[in-house]
Amino acid sequence: MVLARAVDEDIRRQRIASGGGVTALLIFMLERGYVDGVVVAKRVRGLVAELVIARRRDEVSRAAGNKWSVLPYTTRLREALQDESLRKIALVGLPCQAQFL
Repeated sequence: MVLARAVDEDIRRQRIASGGGVTALLIFMLERGYVDGVVVAKRVRGLVAELVIARRRDEVSRAAGNKWSVLPYTTRLREALQDESLRKIALVGLPCQAQFL
């Protein structure tokens, strides 16, 4: 994604980087059934974050924004791939985090 901005005011009010374009796209994909879950980083405190598998709009919204942390993407992705209720999965990460792909 090069340039995007959410049209949903609720998403933009969260003051997330880049106008909430990624958050809006992920919510759209979940609500329309394009994906069953999204592997996202959620801030725990300060610079500390954890990876979660978001399956609902509110879970995606709570994980919005950049997390500049080293995170175990392969572990959470493996979990998601083993969960039979997750047939279609999206993964969100900064380039330095998603480098393992």
